[in-house]
Amino acid sequence: MSILDEFDTLFEKERDKFDELFGKKHKTMSDTSRVFYDSISGFRRRGWDTHAEVWNVAFFLNMAAHDVWVLVAQLASEHEPWTRKLAARHLALAALETVEDMTHLLGKPIRDPLEKLGLLNILDQQLRQARQPLDSYRQTYTPALKAIRVASAAHREHDGVALFELIDKIDIHHIMELGLRLGDIQNQLGPHLQQILDKTAATPPPEMKRAGE
Repeated sequence: MSILDEFDTLFEKERDKFDELFGKKHKTMSDTSRVFYDSISGFRRRGWDTHAEVWNVAFFLNMAAHDVWVLVAQLASEHEPWTRKLAARHLALAALETVEDMTHLLGKPIRDPLEKLGLLNILDQQLRQARQPLDSYRQTYTPALKAIRVASAAHREHDGVALFELIDKIDIHHIMELGLRLGDIQNQLGPHLQQILDKTAATPPPEMKRAGE
């Protein structure tokens, strides 16, 4: 019995518990996205763009983590081979794009507004620590994930042989592991970003000062 077969057997024994867990987590992440949406929309209506820029990073993380969690759940619960490998391809692409986007957002897009708020010096070390697991994941797994993205271009090039060979050799268990590892990193990032949001929430928007001048 393969590792994947063993996983499937165990999963089916615990499917009801997993479905309950998935439902709760799905609702929590959906509710959190709504809170971010309402908060950022409120900042923008007031002209508090600096706060909106910081909160946008956390909003993106929550949505990306939600996507990865849904795709991992689909990959774990689906057993039909073709459907499962399609889910694996979607997860690989989502993981790669999420890592690229989060690495970018944790650079200049969050550092610049924190500098405007006078918080960058205080939070610089925390930002660097928060990025370390993400940077490590990117260095280790980007080549494998990129190979799937590049090969998926066979869809556009109409190269059926190349596309079939890509799909045929996908390691479902490995892709699932990569999705779970990325989920762990996103969970680690969450508390760091929450502390940053707490700091920004206690800091007057620079736009208020300019408006009063």
